Amino acid sequence: MPSSKRSRTFTRSVSAGSLTSSKRQLLRCLDRLKDRMLDVSRELYLRPELSGQEQHACALLCGILEEAGFEVEQGVGGLETAFIARLARGRGANVGIRLEYEALPGIGHGCGHNLIAASGLAAGLALADVNRSWRGTLTLFGTPAEETFGGKAVLSDAGVFDGLDGALIVHGGHENRVFTESLACGSFEVVFTGRAAHAVVCPEKGVNALAALVQLYVGLSLAKKSLGQGVKVVGVILEGGERANLVPARAVGHFSVRAPNHAQRRAAHRRVVRLVESVSRASGTRFSLRPTDAPYMEMRTNHALALLARDNFDLIGRRTNDAPRASMGSIDMGNVSQRAPSVHLYVDLGAGSVPAHTRQFARATQAPNGRRATLAGAQVLALTALDLFCGKVARRGIRTEFLKMKKHARLEGGGKRRLHGLSRTGKEIG
Repeated sequence: MPSSKRSRTFTRSVSAGSLTSSKRQLLRCLDRLKDRMLDVSRELYLRPELSGQEQHACALLCGILEEAGFEVEQGVGGLETAFIARLARGRGANVGIRLEYEALPGIGHGCGHNLIAASGLAAGLALADVNRSWRGTLTLFGTPAEETFGGKAVLSDAGVFDGLDGALIVHGGHENRVFTESLACGSFEVVFTGRAAHAVVCPEKGVNALAALVQLYVGLSLAKKSLGQGVKVVGVILEGGERANLVPARAVGHFSVRAPNHAQRRAAHRRVVRLVESVSRASGTRFSLRPTDAPYMEMRTNHALALLARDNFDLIGRRTNDAPRASMGSIDMGNVSQRAPSVHLYVDLGAGSVPAHTRQFARATQAPNGRRATLAGAQVLALTALDLFCGKVARRGIRTEFLKMKKHARLEGGGKRRLHGLSRTGKEIG
């Protein structure tokens, strides 16, 4: 586990540091809700559902929230298993908590999304139970398909998260963390089309689509350093012919371009497209490109909001690791962070070195340490949301930082940012 030594870059927040009567009440409520929360985590664990197919999880969570008095809307943003559950208590802050609940094929909840759903649900129920302590609007967002096409990316494009004073999520991991970075990411499918022929008798009459795809694969491996600092390109060949004695007329690959920010990702993507075009011309094949998901933006943690969350980790006796991450992937919470002040928190699952996306990690969510982590995640979410509702000065600082980030992002990207897809000719489209 990385060192827990804190960076001196960040100053300690004062507003969340004491255990007020409202926070005591909230923690007592979460203790009462603990068994129900763990039952939800267990049910999702035992009944895993894949990306976009989370009907049972969606129905379970929506039913509980409706019973608690939330106004629930399903099918948000054109996603069947996405939902919004809203509880309004007069004028005040607008706070959002995100729930994830998809599983992985052949593994189950190897990314711990059952913990994310259960912790977020319990935080929402506890805040609803102590609603006299705060004024404003609490919204729980059911966000499917993080592992595939990026549910939060789709919902961000639809404006679902606009206007929030704070967007929160907690994920199981190997450390307690409030400052999270991630890479911008865009994934696409490339199809080369050639011409079939007998591979032994008359190979000269064919056009080998697989050879073109292999050339692209090797070319991308060799070009990685020239694509820019921090840029990563990974890919896999999905289809390359049917029989050895046939010149492959069709070859299909999936590739992912990742970079420190969206502007660098787009620049690297354009270079990848030029390489595809070059391979197509040289091999005599035709090609097509299509996006396989919505582009993931880089995560831009709101530091002022993260400091509130860090104080609440301290409050429940968990120390955070604030050092920069040694390695990182891509998360669709990055898209949310471009639309509202956001934190993507991690709570230590106590699973040692067990890697995520494994059956062992899924089982760890049900172990004693995993159950304690689920409660800790709910506590930090609820306490931080309460700080947002009750702290007008804190909200002002969070909003100021967010607006500065937006201005910097526009300058960095050369103008107003847009999410982009791919046309069939490989050109990015807005």
